[in-house]
Amino acid sequence: MPDPIQVILGSCDGQFDLAGRKVGELRQALAVAFNIPPNARTFVNGEKAKASLVLEPGDKVEFVEPARKKKEKACRKQRIIIVGCGQMAKCLIHPLIWHLESLPDLDAEIRAVDGDEAKASGLIEGEGQVVPVPEYLVQANAGRIIVEGDVVLACTSNHATLKLISDHVQTLANVTVIAGGCDYLDGSVKLFVRRKGKSLTLPLANHYHPELLKPTDRNPGDLAEGETMPDSAPQAIVNVNMVAAVILAVLRRLMMDDFFDPCEFYVEANLPRVFVRERLLSKSERR
Repeated sequence: MPDPIQVILGSCDGQFDLAGRKVGELRQALAVAFNIPPNARTFVNGEKAKASLVLEPGDKVEFVEPARKKKEKACRKQRIIIVGCGQMAKCLIHPLIWHLESLPDLDAEIRAVDGDEAKASGLIEGEGQVVPVPEYLVQANAGRIIVEGDVVLACTSNHATLKLISDHVQTLANVTVIAGGCDYLDGSVKLFVRRKGKSLTLPLANHYHPELLKPTDRNPGDLAEGETMPDSAPQAIVNVNMVAAVILAVLRRLMMDDFFDPCEFYVEANLPRVFVRERLLSKSERR
């Protein structure tokens, strides 16, 4: 009895008395039993074979299905601009990186903006996830530092800088701003969202916050040479961490396009608790 023909398809392996038959006939005979795909290529003894090839005793026939090409999803790019690299940014940065790394198909770039070069460069020492921008945000560079589509995390307590951010982002069509600030044991998180040229929330500087509408402090980038900023008020680290956590929670929802009613969040670390303050727009303000 002549040696049988060995037929292989993936994990299927069998031997058949089909010597003298053509490759095309073998394919047809075993199409159902081996579930041979129509686009499978045929190899006889390791070489590609035509359907007309006559099989000889002991031949090894292998059907190989072409590899399926995976559809690659477009990787969405997102710039995250952190303004102010003090204690708030330090509490936020590691959880922020972990959160961004957990999001599929997202290529995020984090930029740390602070005129104190040591703070901007040292937000994460020895790691390359953050691009330092050693400049104070001022009127002259705002259009270069914050652009269309950016997500801005304002981690500064300087009212003049927040007013500048508020005014500048209102000139953009699509932008997200989340601002967190705190005193010793309380703080707040505000958000401002524009989509397709329309404001979905009140700007950071609004009638609820006269301290931002008319700041009494000065932008550190506008100080003359030799001038210094007054020392910041002390902040309890537990309070800073709570505010940073709320910033990240708000960012998560907004980056998932899960928009919620315009509001801001008030944090009381002494209790502890977080509660919502509604900040609704009028029809005339939706512009």
